Amino acid sequence: MKSIDIYIDLDYKGRFDSGEGRYSIVLEMVVGDEPKTREHFGGFKETTNNRIALLACIDALKRVFEPCDITLHINSPYMARTNRQLKTWLQQSLDKRKNGDLLRKYADLIEQHEIEVVHEKINAYTGAMVIQRQQAKYELVMDFKAEDEIKENEDG
Repeated sequence: MKSIDIYIDLDYKGRFDSGEGRYSIVLEMVVGDEPKTREHFGGFKETTNNRIALLACIDALKRVFEPCDITLHINSPYMARTNRQLKTWLQQSLDKRKNGDLLRKYADLIEQHEIEVVHEKINAYTGAMVIQRQQAKYELVMDFKAEDEIKENEDG
């Protein structure tokens, strides 16, 4: 099974219950002795800090097309906790859980992978990711919960 490191850096501005969230993603796989990377970024308005973390992880995992060992590095303690507790939550009703729509999508995407989530405030790509988001010209889309799919930006 191939190994991939996924680095996600989140930026959230606004009130706790509704604001703007942006994220940057770097997928890194070592081929031979050389690391190969793919980058992507996105964002949503009218979202929360936990939803933007889930949306970023879902966006990143949709870019992995075969079963892999994945180490997901993210500056969100929520995602580390989510990954630890997801099996228990799945035995309960996700419909009644906050962000249940996105938790279901996340669970479906990680099903084929071996995944470890590491909470890191700063990772190897953080500086470049911050610059990328500052220079990016993209419009934030509304977070419409489960009905809204993650849209790729032309610049991303």
